[in-house]
Amino acid sequence: MRRVTTALAVGLAGVLGLAACSSGGSSSKDAAKKILEKNGVKVKDNGNSFEFKDKNGSNSLSLGGSTELPKDFPKGDVPLPKGDVVLAATSTSNGKKTYSVTIGTGSDTNAAAEDYQKTLKDAGYKIDNQFSLGGGSSGFSAYTATGTKWDVNVIGANDVGSHKGGLVITVTPHDTSNDTTSTSAGS
Repeated sequence: MRRVTTALAVGLAGVLGLAACSSGGSSSKDAAKKILEKNGVKVKDNGNSFEFKDKNGSNSLSLGGSTELPKDFPKGDVPLPKGDVVLAATSTSNGKKTYSVTIGTGSDTNAAAEDYQKTLKDAGYKIDNQFSLGGGSSGFSAYTATGTKWDVNVIGANDVGSHKGGLVITVTPHDTSNDTTSTSAGS
């Protein structure tokens, strides 16, 4: 049941966002907002952006023109690339927060992904699972950056036929159960 409610809330949040972007969509926007609030989702309309929170306040989604990072985003541990935050979301599972941030690059996303990869390496992250396809206006790239406190998954894609694009960055607590350490019993 929780998955259905979550899917409904995400779908309605999308409707609310689309209604806000279209002309004459205020009745659709109001109807979507009422349904979300009836299902325990708090909706804050900031004019050109929206913020959605579950009834506990532990899961949130922010989207629109003036989206900001969540206040508790680990900025000191996870550097972000240059660009505007166009979507920010948090979720909590077993007391651990996960952050998802979409950064509008406004340029060749492959180049932005490479620049961000260098930034992560300089901050001490190890880059794994790299994949890229194409370049220029049809590029796609993805990789994982593993750190000591946080792991960062990055997906970058351009809009078809343009150099506008974005990086979708998911930040999760580092899972130490996957770490391998070697010990030796003397020589």
